[in-house]
Amino acid sequence: MKSLARSLVAAVGTALGAASHAAPALTPANYVDVGDTIVEMLDTSALASSTMLLGQDAMPRALLASLTTPPAQTQTFNTPCPGGGSVSGSILDRDASGDMSVNDRFVTVFKACRVGNETVSGSSEFVITASRTLNGVETTELAFRFHHLGSEAMRWDGPARASLRSDRKTGAEQFNVTYQDMAVTRGAQSTRWNFTLEVRRPPLGDHTAQIGGAMTLGHDVLRLVQDEPFVIAPGGQPRAGQLSATDADGDRLEVVAGRRRYQYRFFAHGNRGVAPDSSSQSKLHGGS
Repeated sequence: MKSLARSLVAAVGTALGAASHAAPALTPANYVDVGDTIVEMLDTSALASSTMLLGQDAMPRALLASLTTPPAQTQTFNTPCPGGGSVSGSILDRDASGDMSVNDRFVTVFKACRVGNETVSGSSEFVITASRTLNGVETTELAFRFHHLGSEAMRWDGPARASLRSDRKTGAEQFNVTYQDMAVTRGAQSTRWNFTLEVRRPPLGDHTAQIGGAMTLGHDVLRLVQDEPFVIAPGGQPRAGQLSATDADGDRLEVVAGRRRYQYRFFAHGNRGVAPDSSSQSKLHGGS
């Protein structure tokens, strides 16, 4: 149960998105800031994992209690956060199996929950929509919804769908997360997420991530294509890979994973060559 929760939440805080209004978004003056926004989206997986994990780790204890209760009875839980505040919620175990099964519903509420340097509030919920095991591979699909979840640094509002495949023999895991017009605020900045992220995690070593979709900064839309999968160390440092972001005019930003930092290469819409019009590196260190 904990392994499933840990894998799912690692994907939740990692994301990029889209909106319907298209406008030029990339310029020589702002491409570094845009690149940093993309990198920060990847790095927020640390906060998302921590906040969700607090709630998910409390659930197995409540589920054990549900083994002796009538079907469809709701269990509740409440646990303190490491730095203060609390996380509470409810679990609807519809078939009283004590396991994660189809139509079970989980709600987690964060009340001034201190995680690292952030204070988290808001809530999330998910319903299990499919669960099956075939040839030692366990697959679980969930429908999420976030309600103003996060801290002053970043908040999420909206739906998402997730799928996790876990190989019991090798320990390898793969999850896909699809955000469905998720509204995200980062300080005063407003974005929309509408994308699919795929992450593959072996039992040991680096994991890979691929993104497909778009992201919106205000009213400016960028289409996102993963040219080469990102290879990311267990600590979050980038090792290899490239993502291209293109605006409505054809201006293009390449986000290239380098040694501990991401490199940015800006190509104006008329540039069809291999040399960028401008280049720089992330202001941010890779990892969390």
